[in-house]
Amino acid sequence: MTAEATSQARMPSRAELAQTYLRIVKPLNDASDRFYKRTAHWNQQTTGKEAAKDSAPSIAALRTFDDKVLRVDWPPETAVDVKELVRADRAFIGDLRALENVDVLSLGLVNQARQDTTKGGAAANVVRADLGLPPVRKR
Repeated sequence: MTAEATSQARMPSRAELAQTYLRIVKPLNDASDRFYKRTAHWNQQTTGKEAAKDSAPSIAALRTFDDKVLRVDWPPETAVDVKELVRADRAFIGDLRALENVDVLSLGLVNQARQDTTKGGAAANVVRADLGLPPVRKR
């Protein structure tokens, strides 16, 4: 074995990368499940302050996920898709952060968040397909 061969790290297999992704995304999925249970009780009387409080753990989980997933040495085609997923996450984080600046929830704000969530789910499914994983489950 040459010095060059021993100095180059072995690229993880697709299955290993899939397990890495699943490990990184699990806390986000758990936070999202709790968030969607809270939002089921939101209505026209829900204040922005209440919604922002409910959203804070999800924002933290999204940021942590994005930071960790960007640190993985993905194959080039997967890395591009991961960056798209992070961009979609950032749009959703923006929607959630906007909640703190409203008096009560509006249909427009909720619809924008739903659109961005749909984009994030689609981006996650592309990454999952890259890794040989099934699509995310619908909420």
